[in-house]
Amino acid sequence: MEEVRVREREPQPNGDRYEETLRERAGWVERAMTGQVLIKGSERKFEPNRQGHIKRYLNPQFFHDTALSEWVIFQHDIKRQSGKHRHQGGLVLFVVEGEGTTDVDGLRLDWQPGDLLLLPIQAN
Repeated sequence: MEEVRVREREPQPNGDRYEETLRERAGWVERAMTGQVLIKGSERKFEPNRQGHIKRYLNPQFFHDTALSEWVIFQHDIKRQSGKHRHQGGLVLFVVEGEGTTDVDGLRLDWQPGDLLLLPIQAN
C-alpha cells in the first residue's frame, strides 16, 4: 500500500475561511511593508461636496497603494458655516482655520485653529 502525502489540504466545499483570513492578513502585511508612506498634498485634488470641498488623503475605498489601509484621512475646506450636524463619533478633527463650537455629551467645546477634537463613539 502506497500513500502520497499532500502538504496542502484540498479546497473545502464552502471555502476555507481560515486560509482566506491568512491570505488577507498576508496582503495587509505586504501593503504595510511596501505601500506608499508619503502622500503629497499636491497630488490630491479637492472635490466639491455639499459643505465645501474635500481632499482625500487616505481611504480604503479609493486608495489601494498606501501603507495604511484602514484609515480615512481627509481635509475638509468649508467655505461657509457648516451648521449643526451630528457624528456618531470615532473621529479626530484637526482645525486648520476658522472657529466654532462642538457639543460632546452636553459639554460645549469652543475650538480654533491648531485645536484637535477627539469625538468618542456614541450609541445612536
